Amino acid sequence: MACRDETKAVQVIDDIKKSLSSVTKVSFMNLDLSSLQSVRDFAAKFTASTPNNLFLFPFLLFVTSCCLLWHYLYC
Repeated sequence: MACRDETKAVQVIDDIKKSLSSVTKVSFMNLDLSSLQSVRDFAAKFTASTPNNLFLFPFLLFVTSCCLLWHYLYC
């Protein structure tokens, strides 16, 4: 999960893990969209830690965005 506030991200990750017992891995990665350096750092860490399945990135970004929106609206 990409987020600039680790504390809030950890809370959402805990909620996701409680709601979806089948989720095996949800992790936090720092990303502050107001900082281009933060975006560069995130991209470098993400590509280094992810297999070369580039088609997964848009999907993962979409899922993360939906999870954050769900948490914002319903929690």
